[in-house]
Amino acid sequence: MSFSFPAKSAVLAASAVLISACSPDKAGRILAPEKYGLTCVSQTVCLDDTSRKTEAQQLYAQASRSIQADLAPFKAPPRVLFCSTKACSDQFGEDDNQALTLGTYGILIREDGWHGYTVRHEMIHHLQNERFGVREASYNLPKWYIEGMGYALSGDPRNPLPRPELQRYKDKYNAWIAKGNHWSKPPQ
Repeated sequence: MSFSFPAKSAVLAASAVLISACSPDKAGRILAPEKYGLTCVSQTVCLDDTSRKTEAQQLYAQASRSIQADLAPFKAPPRVLFCSTKACSDQFGEDDNQALTLGTYGILIREDGWHGYTVRHEMIHHLQNERFGVREASYNLPKWYIEGMGYALSGDPRNPLPRPELQRYKDKYNAWIAKGNHWSKPPQ
């Protein structure tokens, strides 16, 4: 059996994506958290300290309900990894943020990010990636829109936010919404 050039290209491209997802980078680690000491208590919740299972499940459930009720349903529920220690968090890359969302692969909640507003913020990014595409959300949409929406709609109680640029993003997003714009139709 012989494949045409486009079919071979598609197979090679799919293989490259699969190989990169399984490599020991952030995406690969989020896809296989058990290899890094986490226990998955469901398809969507994994954690390093199972004594905090109930807390993690409640944070997940409350954030998921909130985002889907207030914004839109997820196409696929996000997988969230909850790390309770810096050692666990650092396996996924050193970062000074409380959490990170990696495309639609999953969400990492670091040891200092176990807050409802942090989980909601990251689920907003997951929804943005689903709705607009990872490339569009990461590289083409304005940062004030992506981050501003996360901070404005997550219920983050910090005022001002910890870094001035984050507060500016939130303020600009709120001003943009006040002009009658809707989150589902991002600025071009």
